[in-house]
Parts: sequence; structure tokens; C-alpha cells
Amino acid sequence: MDCQQTHFHMQIIKRSEGRNAVAASSYRAAEAMFDTRTGTHFDFSKSNKEVIGFSEIMAPKGTPVVLLDREALWQNVELAEKRADAQLCREFDAAVPMELTKPQQIDLMKDFCQSSFVDSGMICDINMHDKKDNPHFHTMITMRDIDPSAEFGFGNKNRKWNSKNLVDIWRHNFADCINKHLKLAGSPVRYSCETLEAQGIDRVAQIHVGPAAEAIGERGEPSWRVEQNSKIIDFNQASSKLKAIKAEVAKASTEKEEKLKNKAAHAEALEIETQRHRSIQKYIELLEQLDGKLDKHSQWIEMKDSASSFPEAEHRWKHVGSVLRESIRTIVQSIRTAIAEYMDDYGRDLKIDATGDGISGGLSGVSGEPSAGAGGNEMDDDVEINAP
Repeated sequence: MDCQQTHFHMQIIKRSEGRNAVAASSYRAAEAMFDTRTGTHFDFSKSNKEVIGFSEIMAPKGTPVVLLDREALWQNVELAEKRADAQLCREFDAAVPMELTKPQQIDLMKDFCQSSFVDSGMICDINMHDKKDNPHFHTMITMRDIDPSAEFGFGNKNRKWNSKNLVDIWRHNFADCINKHLKLAGSPVRYSCETLEAQGIDRVAQIHVGPAAEAIGERGEPSWRVEQNSKIIDFNQASSKLKAIKAEVAKASTEKEEKLKNKAAHAEALEIETQRHRSIQKYIELLEQLDGKLDKHSQWIEMKDSASSFPEAEHRWKHVGSVLRESIRTIVQSIRTAIAEYMDDYGRDLKIDATGDGISGGLSGVSGEPSAGAGGNEMDDDVEINAP
């Protein structure tokens, strides 16, 4: 199956890069927040509010109540980190399938976050950006173990969560979760986290445009990412049409080749049948020769009648008649056997014209009635050949 490719991007928000966890959450949730560590106010409530489709804090059981508030959560994360180069939190952005309704998209993301992060002890700050043709989620995830007895509600950094293999596991889990919810929704579409090349799909992957490039494009200003992505989409569409045309040509070529093969096979079969018909015609000619011999035999019997006053001559004619009769029966039986074998092999769709004029359509039979002699040497049985 040709699977759609998932978009799942993981990053770490670092203080060394001049970033702030409270500011990041304020932007993603479109809420006004205050960072107690720096004394800075952040307010993205006006710029992003119209695209926020869903926001929720998901936390493990036993999490201190104070950490269930978005602003307080990230204030405490900032305060818990003392180093100037501290890693504050993880964040992933992931696109959700357009084949699902908005409630189904939200259920999908909550299911994924619960099984992949919350059940392992992490707190997730989930925000859906419900943009036209591009619904996606931004989820910020804590990096320290929860410790209600600690000053800011967090214990030590959990180093197990730093494993590079975990990112691949989460990426595969996300694809599996998407397909699970698509199946529940009755959609035949499926997604994969593998690259197009790994899936064996001959298509150029699109690039991530991002909000900054999208904003530039919406203002009507040139954006390399927007233009590049548009070119990739156009190229893939043209390539898809070309492949469809090639497939049609290949199909037509195969059908034509098959017809030619069938025609050649038919011609070969016709030639074989023609040869068989000729063989039967030879048997018919043998029957005609047999008729001639029988006529001659009748003449000999008549000559015998004229010499019936001579007992010795009569004895010789009886002997000749007996030998000739047995010879004729042997020949007739051979011809009958040969015709029977032919008809067993090649069916009964051939009618043989015993007059010697040729062959024509469905079989009725082949027969020959030899002439009978006169007098004492008349043959005991008429000789008859009937096709089986």
C-alpha cells in the first residue's frame, strides 16, 4: 500500500540558544504569561488565538496540583534549571490526518501523548493549531522526574529519556497511533514514518514550510520555502500523471502482445488440425481403394461360378476368397482403429466427407460397404467402418 508520510519533528528548547519555556508555551497556547525567573511578560494571545483548536495539560497521577496550571508549570521548570546552558524541555510538532474530524484528531493526539509520555512520568502541554489544510499539534514535554517534595515539584533529570532510540520509537508509535484511529474512523488511508525511499515510493518529499515562511507567503512576499514546496508539489503531480500514462501504454502493449500470441497459437493449432485432416483424407482414400478391391473380388467370385463344374477349381476359389476376406478385415480394422484414436484425441467437431471431396464441419461417420460376391463364396459379413 502507498502510505502517506507522517510529519513528526522533535526538538529540545535550550536556554543556551536564548529560548525560554514560558515564552514558548505562551506562543503555542496563545496565552499571556509571566516568567518569574526573568520578570518578563509574554503575550501571544492576540496573534495566535484564532488558530488554537485545543489546549490541555496531561500529567501522571500524583502530580502536584500547581503543575497542572500552564503558567505555573513552566515557571517552575525555569526555576528548577540553574545552568545558563540548561535544557528546559522537549517539544514535538506533529501533523494530524485531514481524513479525521477535529474531535478524532484530538483523541488521536491525547492517546499518543498518554501512551508515549504521560505513562512514563512526563507532563505534556498539548496545543492544537487548527490551520486550514494544515492541522497540527505542538506539545511541550518535561524532562525531570516529578517530585512533590522538591522545591519546584521536580527531581533529577531522567537520563533514560535522552536515548536517541526513543525518538525513533516515538515516531513509529505516532504512525501506529494514526493508523489505529484511521481504522476506527473507517478510513482506508494509512501513514508511515518511513521515508518515501524506504517505502519504495518514487516521489519527492515535500519540505516543512513553517509558520514564519507561511506568514511571509500570506503577505504576498516571496518565500523560498513556500516556492520550493509548491514546485515539489507540481513536480510530483506531473510525475504521477506521466507514470499513469506509461502504465496505460504498458498495459496496451501487453494486451496487444497477448493478442498476437493468441493469434499465433490459433494459427499453429489450425495448422495441426489441417495436418490431421489430411491424414484422415488418406484413410478415406484407402477405403476407396478397398472398395475397388472388393469389386474385383466380386468379379473373381463370378468367374468361379462359371467353373463350378470343376471341384478342384472350386476348392481353390474358396481358399482365395477366405484369404482375401481375412486380409480385407485386417485392413478395415486398422483403419477403424486409427480413426478412433484420432477422434479420441481431437474431439468430434470434424465431419469427414467419404466421397473424397474434402472435410467439413461436425462428425457423422465414415463407412464403406464392400460389394458382396455371388454363389458359395459370398462373404459371411458385410464390411462396415463406422467412426466411434
